[in-house]
Amino acid sequence: MLFRLKAICNKRACTCFFDRWFGVDISPVCRKHDRDYALQNTSKELADARLFKGIVATVPWYKGNYILATFMWLGVRAGGYATSWNAIKKER
Repeated sequence: MLFRLKAICNKRACTCFFDRWFGVDISPVCRKHDRDYALQNTSKELADARLFKGIVATVPWYKGNYILATFMWLGVRAGGYATSWNAIKKER
C-alpha cells in the first residue's frame, strides 16, 4: 500500500490527488500550487488560498467546485502544519 501511495504522490501534476475532477482538468492549478511550494516564493497560506480560488474558478459549480476546493484546501492545510518553511526561513 505504501509503495502505491508513493507512486501516486510522485506525479508531475496534482501531488497526491486526482488530475481530473468529473472530466475537468485541474492539473494546471495543482502545478501552480506545487510550484509555489517548491520555490518557497510565497507563504503557504497564500499558496493554499490561490489553490482554493483556482479550483473554484476552474471547476463548474454543478460539478462541486466549492466542495472540491474545500476538500483540497483542508488537505493542504493539514499537510502544511507538518512542515513550515516560514519557520525555516526565519532561522536563516
